[in-house]
Amino acid sequence: MTFGNFKSQMLYQGRPNLWLGALKNLVVRTQSYYAIVNFVLLLITTLTVSSTSINKYLPWLNLFWLLVLLTVFVVVISIVDYKIIYPSEIAWNQQQAWKHMNPGRGEFAKLSIELAELKKLVLLIETKIDEHDNKVSVGVGNERQ
Repeated sequence: MTFGNFKSQMLYQGRPNLWLGALKNLVVRTQSYYAIVNFVLLLITTLTVSSTSINKYLPWLNLFWLLVLLTVFVVVISIVDYKIIYPSEIAWNQQQAWKHMNPGRGEFAKLSIELAELKKLVLLIETKIDEHDNKVSVGVGNERQ
C-alpha cells in the first residue's frame, strides 16, 4: 500500500448528509446567544465568590473594568477571526463543496462546455468575416486598376 493510497483511504469522506449539516449549523449559530447569558451569570458568580482574592492582587479590578477588559478581548479576537480565520474557513468550505459534488459544479461543467462551443462559433464567424473582408478588399482594389 502506497502512502497516497493510504492517505486517500484514511481521509475519505462519505457523501454529504444535508440534515446533519443543517442541524450542526443551527446549533453552532444559536450557541453564541446561550453563551452570552451563561457568561454574564458566570461573571457575577466569580466576582461574588472570589472578590477578596481578586482584590488582593488586582485592587483596581471591579465589575466595570472586568467588563472593559473582556470587551477589548472580544473585539481583538473578532478582528483576528474576521481578517485571518474567516477567509481561510470560506476557502476550505468552497474546496469541500467542490470536492463533494456541489450542485454548482455540474452547472459549471455545463457552462464550460457551452463556452467552448461559443468560442468555436465566434472563431468561425470571425473567419467568415475575414474571408468576406478579403474578398471585398480584393474586389475593390481590382475595380480601381
